[in-house]
Amino acid sequence: AMQTMLSRRASKPAGAGTLRTVMGLVALQRWLSVLWFLRGFATFGPKLLPILNTFKSLGSFFVVLGFYACAFLHMAWSFGGGARSLFEIAAITYRLGILGDFELHAEMVPEGILVGDDMDAWIYVWYLACSFLLTIFMMNIVISVLGDSYDVEKERAAVTFQRERADIVLHYFLRLLETHRPLRLD
Repeated sequence: AMQTMLSRRASKPAGAGTLRTVMGLVALQRWLSVLWFLRGFATFGPKLLPILNTFKSLGSFFVVLGFYACAFLHMAWSFGGGARSLFEIAAITYRLGILGDFELHAEMVPEGILVGDDMDAWIYVWYLACSFLLTIFMMNIVISVLGDSYDVEKERAAVTFQRERADIVLHYFLRLLETHRPLRLD
């Protein structure tokens, strides 16, 4: 099976992965552009704008969440002693802290490495602290922040929609003036 997988990789042209990555990013950008375009229509705008504007209020929350995640990532990395890559430990921290999906010993203790009783206790402390602070505490806060922000944006939906429509008209009007300047015969 491994040999078949390697032969399939060898038959791919060089740069195919990069091309697919770029194509995926362009497709993502185009779909988000369509979503952003729909904000000016009366059918979609008043319902869509509160959702889009709700995400703006999450910036400071993600900064705090990032610091917590980095702290737990650093703590878990110090337990590993170089047995796992930083990416693997980041994936473990993400799975526990954000998704709440985790098997403690299967993930944190690599095969062939004996963990003493004192280190084992610290891994449990990390597990409990990370699961409580990130999974329970921070994820409940993000739900609360999203709910509060959405309520505020929903109340302002009509005003926000009219403002967005005015911005769209102004943008196209200025673009039209820029491309169709009258000739001056001085």
